[in-house]
Amino acid sequence: MSKLGTSFEVVKEDLLIDGEFKMEYERLLPEYEAIQRIVTDEKERNLIQTESPEKKRMSEFQDF
Repeated sequence: MSKLGTSFEVVKEDLLIDGEFKMEYERLLPEYEAIQRIVTDEKERNLIQTESPEKKRMSEFQDF
């Protein structure tokens, strides 16, 4: 257990006991797995934006 409280896995396990919740969770799981694959791929290819758009525009403007 984390120092901040109950871990996500423990909470998820408790929620999955509810049949209706579990059914909806399983229905949405492929979508979230696809999103996770995209984010992981973008991180590996360094495509994730690390600066806020405003800060990036300011640094581009300062280059002139």
